[in-house]
Amino acid sequence: MPSTTPGARPRSPHLTRRPGAGRAGRGSLTGPLGWRLGLAASLALPLAGLVSLSSPAVAQALQRALEASAVNTARAGPYDAVIVLGGDDARVAAGARLVLSGRGRHLLYSGFLSTSAAAALRAELRALGLSDAQLVLELASRDTRENAVESARIAAASRWRSLLLVTGAAHAKRAVGCFREAGLAPDLYPVAFEADGSQRPPRWGHEARRQALAALHEWAGRVVYAALGYAR
Repeated sequence: MPSTTPGARPRSPHLTRRPGAGRAGRGSLTGPLGWRLGLAASLALPLAGLVSLSSPAVAQALQRALEASAVNTARAGPYDAVIVLGGDDARVAAGARLVLSGRGRHLLYSGFLSTSAAAALRAELRALGLSDAQLVLELASRDTRENAVESARIAAASRWRSLLLVTGAAHAKRAVGCFREAGLAPDLYPVAFEADGSQRPPRWGHEARRQALAALHEWAGRVVYAALGYAR
């Protein structure tokens, strides 16, 4: 029979703390099992994200949503200048065709290039048939906002009024927003569509992941530029 102190109420054997009671057991979510489950979840989530980005369906859906706003608003012209944003050979080729076909009087290339790359671009455009009088190279800008600011400066100095902007379809909305914020209102000639059915979809794995990550980068750019007031 358990001993008691005079005047103290006897403790119920059911309330007596058993050795180890209250500690995390092997099956507790705060014990070794819980630690393993947490580790598995922390590894599974990034892995699931990586697998989903490797899916052509996911990559094409992200790309298609970006390109949905890229509507060609180009008129017959001629425009005072066709502005080509650097970053893609398809943009340069399209800009050159527009000027050579008489839809633009000048081609303004906007985007950072090294001295050697600028010389190569000038030679390429000359070979296509553009004269030095038709070609203007703006080689300082390193992002879309700077493209717009520098293009606005050149357009004002050159007294250009009608402008046609050539850029990638996925990039078009952010680019147009930046040019509007810079005080310009160019028409749009989007190129390099990747999710309109004209191109082969990316293969599962590296190709799809590359397209998906590029699309996510552009989505992030839209959010950041809107938050900073760089694009309307």
